[in-house]
Amino acid sequence: MVLIRGALWASSGYGIVQLIRLVANLFLAKWLAPESFGVLAIANSAQIGLQMISDVGIGPTIIRDKRGGDFRFLNTLWTLQIIRGLLLALLAVAIALPLSHLYGVLELRVLLAMIAFGSLAGSFSSTALHTLARDQRLARLNVLEVGVQLFAYGAMLAVAWHTRSIWSLAIGGIVHGALRAILSHLILPGHRHRIAWDRDALRNVLKFGRWIMLSTLITFLAGQSDRLTLGLIQPLSVLGIYAIASGLALMPREIAGRLADSVILPYLSRSYHGDPNELPNALDRVRSIFFPIGFLASAALSILAPLFFLFLYDERYEGAARLAPLIVMIGWIGLTQVPLQRALLALGNSRSLAVSSFTRWAVGLPASLTAHYFLGTPGFVLGLCLGAVAGAAPLYIVASRHRLSFWRQDAVYTLALAGIILSTSASRSTTANGLIPDLGGSIQVLVPISLLMLALLWTASRVARLAR
Repeated sequence: MVLIRGALWASSGYGIVQLIRLVANLFLAKWLAPESFGVLAIANSAQIGLQMISDVGIGPTIIRDKRGGDFRFLNTLWTLQIIRGLLLALLAVAIALPLSHLYGVLELRVLLAMIAFGSLAGSFSSTALHTLARDQRLARLNVLEVGVQLFAYGAMLAVAWHTRSIWSLAIGGIVHGALRAILSHLILPGHRHRIAWDRDALRNVLKFGRWIMLSTLITFLAGQSDRLTLGLIQPLSVLGIYAIASGLALMPREIAGRLADSVILPYLSRSYHGDPNELPNALDRVRSIFFPIGFLASAALSILAPLFFLFLYDERYEGAARLAPLIVMIGWIGLTQVPLQRALLALGNSRSLAVSSFTRWAVGLPASLTAHYFLGTPGFVLGLCLGAVAGAAPLYIVASRHRLSFWRQDAVYTLALAGIILSTSASRSTTANGLIPDLGGSIQVLVPISLLMLALLWTASRVARLAR
């Protein structure tokens, strides 16, 4: 019950945040050109890269470490968090000029500096964001995040409506970082932070975080280099369309990632510390709850996302309708790995995540570039899918040593989703090419609806079985 309650709180809060983002993007897409979203994608990817390169696992350390409730321990990690934020801001300013020349976009200099300022403000956030997640007290966290996002997107939309400029896209990040930091100290329960420097605490976080740092660096290469690479081989308008499509298509994976840190990792860590032999059963319970729901969400997005872009966006964003189903598959493959990654972190094994991310990048980058040469942007996405599959292999190999591997079940899920995507795409192609003039429209409607109903019924049966 604790797991389900935590999942409901975390997913509902994050779901509301994503709904706010989708609605905001509808207005932003009307007021701004696709090129603006392409420039923002480059700036965000660069900033995310800096964050991931310096990630020493402060949040996971607080969640899993036995000293996670000690004031001096928390103050030391808060101090480290601020130092990291200052260094990141300086690095962001330093790389702004070279990036602007590389992509031929002068606005990148100011845009990246503005985004860095928002991240710097966010580095002053209270560690209560992590301690509440560790204790599964998620109600206030959700209220905080939803309120901050509403205010941030409101500010962004107001500036975009008034200026119709790319600068509006950075305003939300500044408001979000500053407001989240302030409110985390004002409304979340916890002690008053002070600058502290505990060598034992630093030794713990750096020992645990050294592989997380390497893993997140390689994860950046695997997860963000697609935007940086696509921006070099395609016009920025294409990159903007790809970023818009990814924002919707990757939503299930993003929700799973949020659940991973706020629900799955704390639950698995408690199970492992209580009884190490209980971890496989705990992981199986996590998967039995999240996988059917994640599969249904991914299947629904693969079917409905093209309609979403065709009917709610103008013709400039038509390409997003073709790319979204393929990107959904990338997200699903990543989603299947989330519970297993957190189980390995509960074991203290962060090295496997680094190997997995490196494999994904090493296979995905050449595969995406090769497929792009023959098939264009859809081929680029297919190459990324191949990299995501390759990245799962090291995790399954290590997991099998701890009786944690479920690769056969994952393969069945993945093949089923691939079948839904192919069938839906084939039905649309049949209509578009006029191969069956009399039945084309009916096929385009009946096939997706039938597949969606089957996925819904199957998920309902799985959830009902769990409830019994």
